Amino acid sequence: MQCKMPPPKIYIMIENPSKSNNLGPILRCGAAYSATFVFIGYQKCAFDGSHGAHKHVEILSYPNFQQAVDYVKNSCGVKSIVGILGDVTFRSNDDHGDDCGDDGNDATSRMVHVDDLDLNTLRVSPAPAPAPAPVASSDIKSQVYPCSKPIHTRPFSEDGNICFLIHKKSTGLPKEQGAYCDAFVHISTGAPIVSSTNHALYGLLDCQTCLSICLHHYTAFAGYKERDFVGQKFQVTKRTVYPSTDIDHKKCRALQEQRQNKKLEMQRDAQNAWENVEPLDGMFQLFG
Repeated sequence: MQCKMPPPKIYIMIENPSKSNNLGPILRCGAAYSATFVFIGYQKCAFDGSHGAHKHVEILSYPNFQQAVDYVKNSCGVKSIVGILGDVTFRSNDDHGDDCGDDGNDATSRMVHVDDLDLNTLRVSPAPAPAPAPVASSDIKSQVYPCSKPIHTRPFSEDGNICFLIHKKSTGLPKEQGAYCDAFVHISTGAPIVSSTNHALYGLLDCQTCLSICLHHYTAFAGYKERDFVGQKFQVTKRTVYPSTDIDHKKCRALQEQRQNKKLEMQRDAQNAWENVEPLDGMFQLFG
């Protein structure tokens, strides 16, 4: 009997510029799909909204994107870094010829371009991707990037592990981060477009929702098996103690206890000092 190979591993790369940056909801989404996180910047972050899911994910950290990309590609078997550009509804015509939003089933590959209002952000263009691809240009406004494909078409490769690159923005990616992507995907939505001047509608979904949709399609494509139920809950694997979670929490609790004890000691010293003070005769004469 031929042994079935395990499904490819999922890595999620995201910038973490501050120790107080809250990535809790994103960690919770990644934990549902057994993903490993690669932070660019600080390894510590806020876990608000993770509901304990951060204890079930491994977190790696690197000081810059180049080192992180080199690691996942050279040491983790990642063959492709896929940038998630968020959700978008494109204008289309209905049966009566009236402009409207599409039905969310648009399967057209789209150009990726620098946003007209923010030259540091990449977005999905309403323009379909041409074939063959145009010649790359060094001009910032016309530089060619890999086209973006709708996630529901599941445009993945069966070769090697995968790394999704995301940003906390509701739509798009910073241009310098998009330069590390081998491909892009977006979520095609079917929202109504009411403005006659808009050719596309962006940003109806937050980043963790977009991430969850992309992870769902990839795990279905790669043949992930759903976890078993125990009662009314999924059975999760035994929690692994990762350096960025429990150990940091223990250190934090120990530091808090140390500060609290020092505060109590200072209060006792102040109280003792006040009780040991002998009143001067002049003070009694003032109130006598």
